Amino acid sequence: MASDTNLALNIDTVGGGDKPGTVARVAVTSVTGYLRDGSAPIVSRDCVNQRELAKEIARLKQELDDALAQAEDHFAEQRRETRRQRIEDSSGRITGNAAPANKPRLHADLKVADVMTRDIKTVQRNDPLSSAETLMEDGRCRHVIVLDEQAKLAGVISHRDMFYNRLSRSMGLGKYAHDNALAAIMAKQIMQTELTTVDPETALDEAAALMVARKIGCLPVLDGDAVVGIITESDFLSILAPGEAN
Repeated sequence: MASDTNLALNIDTVGGGDKPGTVARVAVTSVTGYLRDGSAPIVSRDCVNQRELAKEIARLKQELDDALAQAEDHFAEQRRETRRQRIEDSSGRITGNAAPANKPRLHADLKVADVMTRDIKTVQRNDPLSSAETLMEDGRCRHVIVLDEQAKLAGVISHRDMFYNRLSRSMGLGKYAHDNALAAIMAKQIMQTELTTVDPETALDEAAALMVARKIGCLPVLDGDAVVGIITESDFLSILAPGEAN
């Protein structure tokens, strides 16, 4: 038995006389001393046949699945809290893994609305990725907004998502394989759905702090539920090099 095995089948004789019976249990094998006689604790009910044992193991599996679901909720909330702590609510300045304090900062009384790209490129959730690729190539952009059936924000596809996802498998196999991959995969299959958004009135330095702290390349801009723009790294570069960045 492997040293990291904690549970195993335990067969025990019960009763006496000429016809002793047996019961099967699931028992702890790697921990002893919990009971007064030094034996390992039993974690299942006594089962007198294989059918009962199968039901008992199914019950134990459900308990483990429930514990796993609770752990997933816990750790998901822990990750969200870690992300929230990277931004100071009072000043909007980045914290945690922020840029070094000795780096110069650009101060300007600008809002997201002053810099964001209003001519956003959009696809629907069930559109093929070929549509997103065409928009990126024709519009010379690296991010495409994905909308649901009510024209609300559903996700974002970046150039990096397309490269590192299943499309990368077609590399080296020629244009035909690449085009087939684009046509076979829908936008919803690779889009990013855990999004950070801002509104048009958000201070520009706060938006920059969010992008740096969360290591993301764009922020969809929402006015209520409506997508009214997107702000990307290129938009920040356009402040320093007007007319050069797209």
